[in-house]
Amino acid sequence: MSRPDTSQPQPVRPASVSGARFAAIVLLGPIVGTLVVIAAVLVTDPPFAAFDDEALVLPLALGMGWALGLLPAILAAIGWRLALRHARIGQHRLLASLAIGGATGLIGGVPGAIAIFGTAGIFPAGLLLMALAGAFALAATALPWSKT
Repeated sequence: MSRPDTSQPQPVRPASVSGARFAAIVLLGPIVGTLVVIAAVLVTDPPFAAFDDEALVLPLALGMGWALGLLPAILAAIGWRLALRHARIGQHRLLASLAIGGATGLIGGVPGAIAIFGTAGIFPAGLLLMALAGAFALAATALPWSKT
C-alpha cells in the first residue's frame, strides 16, 4: 500500500466570492454608497435646503440612491469576483476593493446621473463623489468577515 506524496506543495486554490457576499455587495452596496453621498452633501451644503421636511427627503434619497447604485454594485460584485484571484493579502484586497469600487461607481453611475440630471448635471465634483461612494461601498460590503 503506497502513501500519497506529501512532499510536493499542494496548489493554492484562489479565493472566491460566495453567493452571500455577492448578494451583499449588490444589495447593500448601493445603500452604503447613498449614505456616503448624503454625508458629503450634508457636509458641503445646508441639509436639504430646498425641502421643508428632511424626514420626507431621506427615504426618497435612499430609494433613488439605491436604484442609481444598483448598476455600479453589480459591476463591482463582478469585478470583485475576478479580482480575488489575484488579491490574496489583506492590503491588496483593500486597495483592490477601493480601486474596483471607485471605477465601477464612476462607470456605472454616469448613465444614471445623465438620465436624471442630463449632461449638465455631470461635473467634476459629482464624478469624484460617484467614485468615492463606489469605493466605500465595495470596501464596506466585500471586506468585512472575509478571510485574509
